Amino acid sequence: AMSARAAIGFAVLFGFPLSFTALRDSTMATFGLNPEQRRWFYATTSVLIVLITFLGCELDDLGLVNSLGGAVFGALITLVFPATLFYSSARKEAREVKSGEKRRWFASERPFTLVLLVLGVFLLLFGSVIVL
Repeated sequence: AMSARAAIGFAVLFGFPLSFTALRDSTMATFGLNPEQRRWFYATTSVLIVLITFLGCELDDLGLVNSLGGAVFGALITLVFPATLFYSSARKEAREVKSGEKRRWFASERPFTLVLLVLGVFLLLFGSVIVL
């Protein structure tokens, strides 16, 4: 048991900076903050560290957070995102192609893509409710 705890500690110790850097960079990009300005860089870093520390102290069952993240991101990555991307590209292709050269396979694939999208949203909601 002691070696398992040491291994988990090692993984968290060296994995956290990688995850945190991605979180900080995406947060700054989402809010349009310039990461080269020290004021925004340090403020964002401090707020995120405080928020993560607070959540870590208050949450009793991190397995719940992990399961919920798996349910949400699993459905998004495997069903919702691919269906949305294909549907958007099919719509764009249909607009760009001249009327005489319309590709029929795009038109035949779009209803299937909508089915996948609806199924993905259903599984996302269903998985989230089951986890909670």
